[in-house]
Formats: sequence, C-alpha cells, structure tokens
Amino acid sequence: MRRRCGTAMPNLILGTAVNLPVPQLMPFVKSWQQHCGDATCALLVAPNEDADKIAWLRAEEVLLVHWCSLYFIQTRLHNSRYIRYLEFLLDNPEHERVFLTDVSDVIFQGDIFDTVPQPGLHVFREDHRYTLGSQPLNASWITANYGTQGLQQIAHQPILCSGTTLGDQGSIVNYITCLLQERSPAQFAALGGREDDQAPHNWIVHQGKV
Repeated sequence: MRRRCGTAMPNLILGTAVNLPVPQLMPFVKSWQQHCGDATCALLVAPNEDADKIAWLRAEEVLLVHWCSLYFIQTRLHNSRYIRYLEFLLDNPEHERVFLTDVSDVIFQGDIFDTVPQPGLHVFREDHRYTLGSQPLNASWITANYGTQGLQQIAHQPILCSGTTLGDQGSIVNYITCLLQERSPAQFAALGGREDDQAPHNWIVHQGKV
C-alpha cells in the first residue's frame, strides 16, 4: 500500500527531484514502491518543472513538495535543500521515522525502516579504505569549511555519507537544525556554491554535536 491523499503514513522518505528527468527518477521511485511502499515518498520540486514530469510523479503517488525559494538562495541545492526539508518536517510532524536521501544514485533493495528500526539518528559510512584526511575531495571540503586545524581534528575519522540519513522525526529535525547552524548565508555564497554538505555532516557527527 502506498500513500493515499489525505492519509498519514508513519514513515517518510524525503528527497529532491529538482533538475532530474523522469528516466533518472524512475529507478528510485519504482524501487521505493517495491520495497518501502508503506512509507510516504516526498520529493522537492521547483516552480518551473516540466509538466509531464509533474504528472508522472503524481501518477506514481509521490508527494510533491514545492520549493519556490530555491532560486533566491546563493548556494547549490545540495546545501539549500535542508532549509526546505526542515520547513516541511516542522509543518508535518506526524511521521514516526524519516529517511533523508539522495535520489539520482539511490535504489532501494529492501525496506530501510525495517533494516534500522531503532529510534535515534543513524548515519552511514562510505568506503572503509579511506578516512576524511586521506580522501582528497572530502579533505578539501573539510578544509574549506573548518580550516586545516579543523581537518586535523577529524582527519582520522571514517567518511560519513551525507546522502543518506535516517532517524525518528525529532532526531532528524535536530540534525538538520544543527547542520544549518554550521554555516551562514554569507558562508554559503563565499564557498562558491560547492556541493559540500558532507563537510558539516561529518563535522557535527564526529564532534558529537548530534
């Protein structure tokens, strides 16, 4: 059973469909329906999306979350998406658990809510062969946000993926709030629109802020 209009569902999958065409969305949506169909799937969409794409998402029973402020925020959507996520969650507090996820490179192979059923915040590790300090891209993201001294503090830590984060709704709201507090709008603009949300994601977890 998938989400029906006006019917609250206990679990929520929350992602971003902006700039993604239907063929790129299809594996994510179809695998959600197959493995996590009891959860609501809500995706952010921009004001000027293709009408056929919107029609397809509605036909697949995806909950559309309109994101009209997207073009007024001076950073890449990897960073700004959390602002709209937080607004949506505060307006819709009824979900038991929330899975924040990338869309274009994620396919469900089972029900994520059954796999990690416990409350609290759950983050997921990337390639175990590398640490934050030994992987150049992640090291550059940390350095740009926290300087060389900041990198030294967590260089030995494993790389945590910002593309998938799971938790009960309260833990996810607290996580996003903490994540956004790491950077100001001026910092967003100064960093040149880098897709570097993985830097504060790793920082707040490894520094015990969440």
